[in-house]
Amino acid sequence: MSRPTQEDWDKLKKLGRYLVGKPRVVQQFRYQPAVHCIDAWVDTDFAGCRKTRKSTSGGVLRLGEHLVKGWSQTQAIIALSSGEAEYYGLVRGSSEALGLRSVLGDLGVDVKVKLKTDASAAKGIATRRGSGKVRHIEVHQLWLQEKVTAGEIEVVKVPRAENRADALTHPVDPAEVNLHLELTVQVLETGRNALAPKVEVGEEVEVSQLVFRKGPRSCATPLKASEGY
Repeated sequence: MSRPTQEDWDKLKKLGRYLVGKPRVVQQFRYQPAVHCIDAWVDTDFAGCRKTRKSTSGGVLRLGEHLVKGWSQTQAIIALSSGEAEYYGLVRGSSEALGLRSVLGDLGVDVKVKLKTDASAAKGIATRRGSGKVRHIEVHQLWLQEKVTAGEIEVVKVPRAENRADALTHPVDPAEVNLHLELTVQVLETGRNALAPKVEVGEEVEVSQLVFRKGPRSCATPLKASEGY
């Protein structure tokens, strides 16, 4: 956000309106049996950015039903096909999963990695050796193939409707958002947690008392109504 635009400002206001009605999300960690596998769910939106035509990768890491990590980020490389973009999403998910496996290994917990995607083309690239017909693929991204061949990572095809990372790569309707939260065991709640420190009188400011002013380059600066703006 070093050079925000009017479009960024509009999106920020839309996000603010959404958060007003949904101020708190709770991740639930229920009791579960011992887990021996990291599930890395990944998804990619090919050329989703209209300006740069870059793709967006999203994913979640889970230990059983526990959500450990999630991400949604624009890819640095401009993919020339949806299969290539989805494969780069697999590489990102594999990297995150291997990092978590390393941490668990230091704690004496041995787990396998299972990579789940709804893209058949990306699964095909990951389970073979070499770039094949996708010759323009970045060579330094092919390390995933070695991990799959060695049996360190298992790539599994899942239906799109069951993909836990589907809502992280493209706009979805409220019903899909709620489904995604349910699948990742997250609950929307209002108010403050009972264990949270109490807020001193005078620190909280009602949303209705705030107005927003556009600064340089369409930046947004929240100001109190009492300041005369």
